[in-house]
Amino acid sequence: MPYYNDDYKEDEAKDNIFSTHWDWIVQNFDWNKVHKTMIALDWKWVFNDIVPEGIEGNMRTPSINEMKHLAEDLLYKVYIDETIKMSAQGGFEAIREDDELSLSFVIDQIQVTDNDFL
Repeated sequence: MPYYNDDYKEDEAKDNIFSTHWDWIVQNFDWNKVHKTMIALDWKWVFNDIVPEGIEGNMRTPSINEMKHLAEDLLYKVYIDETIKMSAQGGFEAIREDDELSLSFVIDQIQVTDNDFL
């Protein structure tokens, strides 16, 4: 299970259901398209690893495996904690509505309400 699992009491049945959802997402999400988009936009994440010069923290485009790891953590977070409906980081957005999980890679987004025009 994802790293996020450390913060929650383990529930084997829920973990098994999540694993089924995650396996389907891994197979059907277009990771290559997102990776190519990140490269084209020069989209980088900050990594807190040690680079050869000994300087902590470097910026680079994540690998597909790194993207999957983050996406799994975000999805697990919204799946296991019913008080969290949405979690986003690094361009990825995980949403849970009832028994549905969704994963998006968001490049641009805007929201407006009627009150914005009153």
